[in-house]
Amino acid sequence: DNAMAQELLYMSIGTGILEMNSRGQGFINYRYL
Repeated sequence: DNAMAQELLYMSIGTGILEMNSRGQGFINYRYL
């Protein structure tokens, strides 16, 4: 399912951002991509 693939993609992107930025900012950026 495409929606499922998007969820996984956003999750992996969010994880990468979390490692680069502070935890809070990374989570916010991931939520609003």
